[in-house]
Amino acid sequence: MKNAWNQFLALALASAFQNTCAFTTSTRLAPSALQPLIQQNRNIIVPLYASNSNDGTVDSLRDEIEMMKKEARDKLNALDDQMAAESSNGSDDASIADVDADAESTPLRSAYSSPLTPIKEDTETEAEYMDRRLIERTAVSNDPAFTTILPTSSRRRDEDLLDGTTWKLSLDIGREPGTWMPKDWGISGNRLKIALEFEFTDEQLYEREEFLGSAGDAKVFSAKDNKMVLGPSITEGTQDIKVKSGGWRVSKGKGPNGSDLLRFYIEIEEQVSRKNGDVYCPAGRIYCSCGFFNMNKGSNGQKAFYKEKLDALIVRAEALDVEIAAAGFFDKLKKNAEMIRLKVEMQETAERFRGASVLEPSASLLKFSPSGEVGLTKEGGVVCKVVKGVSIEYHILGRFYIQACK
Repeated sequence: MKNAWNQFLALALASAFQNTCAFTTSTRLAPSALQPLIQQNRNIIVPLYASNSNDGTVDSLRDEIEMMKKEARDKLNALDDQMAAESSNGSDDASIADVDADAESTPLRSAYSSPLTPIKEDTETEAEYMDRRLIERTAVSNDPAFTTILPTSSRRRDEDLLDGTTWKLSLDIGREPGTWMPKDWGISGNRLKIALEFEFTDEQLYEREEFLGSAGDAKVFSAKDNKMVLGPSITEGTQDIKVKSGGWRVSKGKGPNGSDLLRFYIEIEEQVSRKNGDVYCPAGRIYCSCGFFNMNKGSNGQKAFYKEKLDALIVRAEALDVEIAAAGFFDKLKKNAEMIRLKVEMQETAERFRGASVLEPSASLLKFSPSGEVGLTKEGGVVCKVVKGVSIEYHILGRFYIQACK
């Protein structure tokens, strides 16, 4: 019995603290922390009320509990009155509902149209009443700690934004700076133009591929008609190339400056080349990657901030050039020192601006999904995998261009 009494006191105090905290700026207890306490005490208090014991101690304890409940309700109602008084005095912080301007002559409680229902309903159990008060306080609070948030299940994850979308891909295979392909590969400057249409499906990819980084959230990359087309040359026409489905995955934070990458691959059944040409696309898996940007997130303001700061520094540098030209010997020394410091600051700001531009690229550098929710960098890299002993190397094959199908 003593444990049940202590548990009830804890419940009453927790509920009172919750209602008080909703309208103060002190440290707050999150609703998620109170709910287990309410549930835990419900299992203890409800059986206590259902007891048929005739023990006088039990009856006395029950009376004391009823008194505590009444005191708790009175305190909650007093808080409502306090809220109403603050609202009628024009308080912005505690404002929950508008007060009817024509009801000034009516009692305070009737004039205050609170969305809360402070009095326990006859049909409610004590547990239902306490739960309802907690939920109502949470729902109407202006404090971020108590703001009602939509369930995460109602939002689409970054990894799912491309599901079911179809795209056109153009591979531009040829020698690129820094490639580890053989020295005579593509040395003529000739290039292979290969086109395909594909879908980022929502089908789970169960095969693990090291390039994607993880099997988690990896999905099937499906080429239309299981083929791609090698574009014509001066001496040859188009050529269909058989391919197998591959995989795709959004790699969070793996890009420059912690940006996200889209990685995908497709498998070519045979080597692609032209007669007597020195450039070819090897058979096997071809890997592609480009930048991935969730356009729903909006700007964090960093790019605009550093752009504005850099512009101001450039204006100051131009003005300082004029001042140096007109300055005397000693002033010129001081101003030259200032110019050196200014150039260092300009360089640091320019680097930060470039970093912010990576995370927030210009729209001209992106190709958008049909819904506009995703922007992909319109140009990306193409590589092939080369296994040397126990090590794996990725050799640059060229680049690709991507665009969503309408």
